[in-house]
Amino acid sequence: MSNLHAKLLYVRIENRIECIEFDSNTTTEDLKETLRSAAEANQNDILKLYNHKGNLVAINGSLPVNISSEPYRLQVIAKNIVDYNNELKDLIERIEHLEIQLNSLSSQRVEDLHSKVKNLCSKLENIDHLSFIGLFKDTRLYTVGTFSNEKNETKKENIQNVYEKFKSFSMVKVDDETRQFLKSPHFDNWKFEDAELLVLLQQIFIDLNLVSKFSIKMETLQSYLFEIYSNYNDVPYHNFRHAFVVTQMMYSLIWSTKLFDLIGSLEILALIVSALSHDLDHDGFNNNYQINAQTHLAMIYSDKSPLEMYHCAVAFHILNKPESNIFSQLDKESFKKIREYIVQ
Repeated sequence: MSNLHAKLLYVRIENRIECIEFDSNTTTEDLKETLRSAAEANQNDILKLYNHKGNLVAINGSLPVNISSEPYRLQVIAKNIVDYNNELKDLIERIEHLEIQLNSLSSQRVEDLHSKVKNLCSKLENIDHLSFIGLFKDTRLYTVGTFSNEKNETKKENIQNVYEKFKSFSMVKVDDETRQFLKSPHFDNWKFEDAELLVLLQQIFIDLNLVSKFSIKMETLQSYLFEIYSNYNDVPYHNFRHAFVVTQMMYSLIWSTKLFDLIGSLEILALIVSALSHDLDHDGFNNNYQINAQTHLAMIYSDKSPLEMYHCAVAFHILNKPESNIFSQLDKESFKKIREYIVQ
């Protein structure tokens, strides 16, 4: 019977006309909420309604009905203005940082880069290796220390800056929208800097209940993640960002397939750790190069997947450190199982 008293309002929202139905029992707040929903506006946005003459009118249940040829016009004010301001501020800061980096690129450094390019071009004329790696095989002797990457002072300084940012960022709660986006196969890692990616990796451990399930202390997890970050090199592909992408995709698959309903938490932990560790201390040379050049790794591992063997060894070297051992609360049998999972 209430439909007999229904009123129809025709409202123009941007380039379309919406028909809003309400009755005498509709409250002002309900009517505003309906208009807000039609305009896809946020809760804090301001709504302004104009009649066909252009006059501003109050939004309430006593609004006179109209016809589609004389629609009201709804205007949304301050939509996402806070978010836009924050994004703009962040963009300005990034641009300023980029300008500083460009200005610091001295003419001497440009000449050095130019010289290196000419050197590579000359090698192309006499290359005797089908792989792109062949371009570099005479310019670098591959040596392996005892899991101690010799980084120059600039590299150490950059890593320390990332660590300080990570510790600072980790105190801030990751918002629900980002956490949900992190589960998506369309997640864009390029929107985040390295310290932020470390925070997101920490969130992955938390949201998979690995922290609570295996009694992992937060400082231990943070130390572990930073050790992982520190043991990836600045190579074109097999770097920390690549490790993050693989781990995030594994995380996305776990959620999309509800894998936690099919396998146990120990197996989930093994998958995440394996994804994070799978290219540790990779320097850009592939297995074929290791074997053909008879590198130190090929000698140690007798030509049997030398890189994979080495990445796994580095992974457990990190886990053997008390301050970064996220497996410290596992019993002997559980540790044996997870080691088997990761090695395989």
